[in-house]
Formats: sequence, structure tokens, C-alpha cells
Amino acid sequence: MMDKGFVREMKEETDHTEKLVVVRNDIRGWDKEGNPRLRPPQISGGADGIFYRDSRQPFLIADQTAITLSTTDLNLFPAVLSLLPANYWWAGKTIKLTLYGKTTSDGTAGNVVFGAGIGAANPPTNINKSTAVAGTVSKTGFSLRAEAMFTCRTTGTTGTCMAMGKVETDPAGLLASTLQPAFIPQSLATAITLDTTLATQSPTLTMNRSGAGVWTATTQMLFVEALN
Repeated sequence: MMDKGFVREMKEETDHTEKLVVVRNDIRGWDKEGNPRLRPPQISGGADGIFYRDSRQPFLIADQTAITLSTTDLNLFPAVLSLLPANYWWAGKTIKLTLYGKTTSDGTAGNVVFGAGIGAANPPTNINKSTAVAGTVSKTGFSLRAEAMFTCRTTGTTGTCMAMGKVETDPAGLLASTLQPAFIPQSLATAITLDTTLATQSPTLTMNRSGAGVWTATTQMLFVEALN
């Protein structure tokens, strides 16, 4: 009878030479002769590595100050909310931003442009942008969702990063259904500059509008995730 206390047991078959390795974790019971009944074989492989999808702090618990849009690109939230430390990036490292908020437009017609960039300034120097799309006038507090991916391609003071994303709104809100999603950029995406040695680099989402009216955007939820 096999000793159940053994972690491993080697058994020689009588009719041919074969070694059977029995691991305690594979044992699901014992038959009446005292031999182990093994679990079905598990699928090999497992995780590709320690590349967890991990949310970064801080987490928003209140609406951010409404941004009054202008003809200049403006960050949709304070840069400190997505600030990353120096030498954080490595080639292939990806950060995802997901933003939920609301927009309000007055009766003055205008176009809007959305962007995804990285930097310390408001707006950052390096931004990929959507094409200009017509905003719908006289809309109050309609929901908006924006997301962007930032993948480092090269590191150092002259490092590079791909920044791409999209923006959607309620069809009855800022963007008509025929104009969305608005992709960032619409076409011909190229890498932007990213100095990975600095501790002042914040991935961000931006927005601008043409026209003289008062249009606003408010960030209400923001998720900053490291995807690997």
C-alpha cells in the first residue's frame, strides 16, 4: 500500500519499465487498494509572465473642475492624476487612460478636436489628435467617454511612444452618431516624443474647440492602468 504521507512516489510497472511520478496536488482520492486516483491532466502553459493589469492611484472620488474649452488644446484633468516616475517606461510598456465625463455646449456652433499626449505642460508638447468634428450646440451635461493607449517604443531622452485612442458621446449629446467614434488620430498615426528619464511626464487626454461660445468638459471618472 502506498504511503499517503509521501509527496512523491515512484512506482515501477511490472510488465515494462515506466516511472510514474505522483504529486500530492494531483491526487483526488484513493482506491480500496490504497493507490492514488489522479486528477485529470491540467492545461499546460499558464500566465505569460508577471504582466498584471494594474490600476494606479489616485482614484477620483469627486468631479474635477470643469474645463472651459478654447482654440488651444487643454488637458481634461490635472496632470498630477496620471504622473509617472522617472525611468518608469521600458520598450513595450503600455498605459491606458479611460475617462468618463460630461460636456456642455451653448448655442454657438463650433468644431471639437480630441487629443492624446504625454508631457508636463498643459497641453503637452507632443499630442496625437483627431480630425476636427462638428459639435452639437445647446447640449447640457451629456456623457462622454474617452480612452487612449500609450505604448513606449524606445527609451531615453529621445524616447518615443505610440499614443492612440477614441472618444464617444451619447448620440443625443456633443457628437452626432455619424461623427463617432472620433479616433485619435484619424489616420497616419506616428510615434510622439517621450523623455523616459524625467519624473514630469503625464499621459493625458486633451480637447479644443473652434468658435467663440462657452463650451465645457468635466472629468468625473478617470482610470489610469498599467497593462503590463
